[in-house]
Amino acid sequence: MPRVGRDYLNEIPKHVLTTAYISDVEDNRIQLDEGQQKISVHWNTPASDMSGAEAEVASMNSVVGEAANSAKSLAKREASDANTLNFSINTTWSGEPIDHDPITMSIQGRRDHVLWCIDAPYMGDPPPPTRPGEPLWQLWEYEVVEAFFLNDEDQYLEVELGPHGQHIVLLLYGKRNILRHSLPMQVTTTITGSRWRGTGVIPIEYFPPKVNRFNAYAMHVPGKRRHQESLYPADRKKLSEAEL
Repeated sequence: MPRVGRDYLNEIPKHVLTTAYISDVEDNRIQLDEGQQKISVHWNTPASDMSGAEAEVASMNSVVGEAANSAKSLAKREASDANTLNFSINTTWSGEPIDHDPITMSIQGRRDHVLWCIDAPYMGDPPPPTRPGEPLWQLWEYEVVEAFFLNDEDQYLEVELGPHGQHIVLLLYGKRNILRHSLPMQVTTTITGSRWRGTGVIPIEYFPPKVNRFNAYAMHVPGKRRHQESLYPADRKKLSEAEL
């Protein structure tokens, strides 16, 4: 079976991916709960023309103007907020507090895709040797933010995005078993001073059925001094940094 290069891809302990449980499963409509926040996803909705999603990414930071003042626009924005989960990575892989501003991200449910948005400090690592917007194998060796979506059958989706626009999407099923990798994904990234922002449009068909676990990671500083952060950290007694 193919190997992935990092043990936590091959053997993701379920105690690491313990958050945001799924509820209210009916009519192929799933709501992901965290506190009072929810994100709705239609798992069996076919993907449509991505041009609409691309336009949404391009305009997501410019929801201003006369339309924003109308009651109809306000209602749409409120509905969008109801389908958004917000997260902040505040700890290292083992639970220690980080020493910089946290990475924040949101997951926004749409009819045929999920919009993943990142706002992160730019650490200034050397950029990957490929063009922006292209899939890059071993992107985890560079400055990167990662998201994992897992179900109880050990099927999981990994999505990674770096500040320079490179990305990688992997579908995995069980230990050391990569089904697909380097799947296409529409992304945008911008670096402004000491921060970078990125968005990824994740088609619904990439997600395994009945996702009920989620975690996110961030990595920077290449080589032996690699710095690893986690939204929901591992138990140091059960998992070493080498296994990450």
